[in-house]
Formats: sequence, C-alpha cells, structure tokens
Amino acid sequence: MSQTSIIKPSSRIIGCLLVAAITAVVAPSARATHDDPPADLNDLQRKAHKAYENADYAKALELTEKMLELKPKERRILYNAACLHCLLGHKDKAYAHLDKAVKAGYGDAEHLNKDDDFKTIRAEDRFRAIVKRLREAQAPPKPKADKPKKTAKADEPKKADKVDKPKKTAKADEPKKKAKADKPKKKAKADKPKKKAKESSQPEREMSRAEQLNRINDLTPQLIQAAQAGEFKKALKLALKARKIADIGLTNYNVACMYALLKNKDKAFEYLDRAAEQGFDDIGQDLADQMKRDSDMDFLRDDPRYAQALKKAQALSSAASPQADDESPVDFEWKITRPKNFDKSRKVPLIVALHRYNGNMEATTKRWKQAADKVGAILLTPQGTRRLGPDRLHWGRNLDEIEENIMDAIDAVLDKYRIDDGKIILGGFSQGGWITWSLALRNPDTFRGIIPVGGMFEASSPSAFEDEDLAALRIFIMVGEDENDDLLEGNRKAARQFKKIGTKVKLKVYEDVGHDYPENATQELTKALRFILQE
Repeated sequence: MSQTSIIKPSSRIIGCLLVAAITAVVAPSARATHDDPPADLNDLQRKAHKAYENADYAKALELTEKMLELKPKERRILYNAACLHCLLGHKDKAYAHLDKAVKAGYGDAEHLNKDDDFKTIRAEDRFRAIVKRLREAQAPPKPKADKPKKTAKADEPKKADKVDKPKKTAKADEPKKKAKADKPKKKAKADKPKKKAKESSQPEREMSRAEQLNRINDLTPQLIQAAQAGEFKKALKLALKARKIADIGLTNYNVACMYALLKNKDKAFEYLDRAAEQGFDDIGQDLADQMKRDSDMDFLRDDPRYAQALKKAQALSSAASPQADDESPVDFEWKITRPKNFDKSRKVPLIVALHRYNGNMEATTKRWKQAADKVGAILLTPQGTRRLGPDRLHWGRNLDEIEENIMDAIDAVLDKYRIDDGKIILGGFSQGGWITWSLALRNPDTFRGIIPVGGMFEASSPSAFEDEDLAALRIFIMVGEDENDDLLEGNRKAARQFKKIGTKVKLKVYEDVGHDYPENATQELTKALRFILQE
C-alpha cells in the first residue's frame, strides 16, 4: 500500500515525508476535474521525498523548511520537520515543531507512538506526555450516569400514566398508524435525490483537490488500524471510501493492495492497472518504486499482469522526472478515425470525443472507436495542450483557447470529409466531460447532442439557458452512482435545468461505478449515440 495513506510499521518510511505528501501538494484539479497544480510545492515535495529515502536528512529538512515558508501552519509539514530534526539529533527543535503540529490539528496518537523517526526520544516523559494528550483528546466522552438515578423514583407514576394512554387511544390511533406506515413507501424513491442534495450542501462535499487529499489522509488512522489488525475487508471499505473522494493513483493503488491481501487477483489488477495509468502525481511519489518494495504486492508478483502494470508505472516514473515540465505547452493535435466500410460518397455523423485529465487522444480513440463504428460515424479525438509527461496531457482552464482548438479541428474534418452537419456529437470523460458541458452551452447550434461522462457541470445562472438552440440538443448523461456527490448532484441539476427548457435529456446513473466509464462502456456509448441520432 502507499505509505501516504496506509503506513505500515514494517516500513522504514513510516512517519515522515510520506505522511505529509497529501497535504503538502496542491493536486492537479479542483473537484477532480480541471484545475492545475502549482509547481513549487510539488517540486519541493518530490525532492524532499528523494532526500529522505536517501537518508540525506539535512537536505530533506532544508526542503521541508522551504515548504513551511509556503504553508507555515500545515500540520503534516510541521510533523515532518519534527521527524527530521529528531533524526538529526535536534531534540528541542523536534519537540517545538511537534507541539506546533499538534496545535495545528495533528492528532494521530498511535502513529506518533510507533513512528521510528522518534525512536531516540520515544521513552522520554515529554514525548509520552504528548502521546497521552493526543489519546485523551481522541477518547470518546464518558456517558453521564446521573439521569437514571435522578428520575427513577419520580418517573414511576408517569410510567403508569404512559401505560394507560395507549389503552385509551389504541383504537382511535389505528388509522393514523396505517397512514404513517404508507408514507415511507410513497417517499422512498423521491427522497434519494434529496438525501444527496442535503449531503452535497455540506462544506466538505464541495471539495477542491487539495481538500479531497486532506480527507483521504484523515482516513489514515482507521485504515492503518484495520490493515494492521488483519481486518482487510474493513480496510477495503475504507480504501474504496477514499477512492470515492478522489479517483487518483494513490486511492486506486490502496484498493488494489487490499484486494491483493484478500487474495482477489482479478480485482487487485483491475485497480492496480488503473493506478499504473494514473501514477502518484498528486503526492509526488514514485509508483514503480512503491510497487517493488511493497509486501502487499507479493501475492501478485508471479502473475504476468504484475510485470505489465510495473512497466506502465515505470514509464510514468520516467515521465515524472525533473526533466519533464508539468506545465510545458505542446502543439494542438487531433486524430481522425474512419468507421468500418466507410463510403466517402455518403454523408456521415461526426463524433468528437475528449480525453480526461492525464489522458491522451490514443486512449480516447480506443474507448470510443467501436461505438462510433456501430453508428457509422467518423471519430475525431482532439488532444490537450498541457503536458504532464509522455502521452499524458490535460486541457488547462482557458475555455476560450480550448474552444478555439476544438472548433478548428471540427472545421478541418468538415473540410476533408462529407459530414452531416446536423449530426455532430460532442462527448468526453472527466475533464473532457466538463469541456463537453461548457462548449454545449457556448455552441448549441453546432452540436446535435452531447454525452458528458463523469464531467463536472458548473453553469448555475438561469441566463446560461437563454439560448433557444439549447432546447434542440439531445443529451445523454453518464455518471457513476459512487461518484463524488458534488459532481453527481451537479449532473442531476443539469438534467433538471435542461428538461425545463424542453431539451431531450437522459440521465444514466451506473450502480457500483465511481469516477469512470461503466464496465460495458461500448454498449452504453452506443446507446447514447443512438439516442442522440434518434436511431
């Protein structure tokens, strides 16, 4: 398991930089969609982690102090500074930073007590006092025992009165009881969206990527406890909960680890392969290195799929080297794929499919090609212009630039092929889904319909729906039931708003699916395309 989220006592890297990696780095996208990561913290974190692993604690401390200049009250960076001061023999400074970390909100007493970075001071009274204070703060409040004693005798007559009342009103109440019993049946289905909306109105539901990573890290103590106790099913639930908060390399990797410990190879490789495609960009760690030294992977190593996943992870590690610029701009490109049995003399539909953050046009082409073939459409897969590494790109946040690039690509296809301009369909996943929503609102007359898949819908003003051409769109929304609640509710809200203006909308929420395409993606994409083409 990644030591960032699950910290094992057998690992040398139990306490320091890997604990802070989550909050020390502001990750690539707000709401798991499209914001870009600031490079300073990311670069410092990577270098500090490398120095720590090489036992160059002086260098790691120097870098950690630079991080503290950027985030002086970040509890995990303060904790790391305490670790490094202790490793360097600076006891007083270690205690000073540890005190600051606790005041800033650090509260994991058990992890602190087991952290090998503090082994030289673990037996000291001052250290034990900190651990004791944290344990006391974590302990649940004692239940009050006064109420039963205080009311026992005085209540006896009242209890008798209460016994009499049901006898007096029993018959009269029967119809009311039946009416009450009917209500849940009536409200069961209607209440589900309200429940989601209520949850999404809470502050923690509206999370930026940095906040998501903080929430994931807050699950660490429970995850550690369950994993160390051998309660892998419980740990799996916690890992899946973390993945629901943010579908990133870290969370997918930890789910894979839990499935490996539960001896479920197929599920383990399903999530490991996804983690290998995503990498540990959010936390500045090397996924390939983690896989090599993680004992949770032992059950998987003899399987050929492990070597394939490791190869992917190593490719990402190479891409994430200092030579790779996370924000280096690249030329805009696109790919055109013609359907089987293509007849250039006939007009055909055009499908424009957009990739996710950390994606590329090749993977998107592979995902959409079969569905495009089934409806006889040309497939256009444009590619973002912000490089994360070889074959890993994103779109940025400049919608004007994104719009201009995509519309230029569409014009190029229209110039080259006989396209039915009344059958142009726009779709995309994740960040590509966000762009799909955005461009549909900007250019409703260009598209016959749209297929946003797990894309954040951001328009909320009624004025965004004033364009009469929006009513002519046909929209097929694809979103996972286990998706981030904010994103899920945003898509439900979009469906309601478009239906109000007369747009033909189909919202498909997929059971047991998070931030991903459904398992039968080709079949569902084909349904979506036929819905829009009215076939």
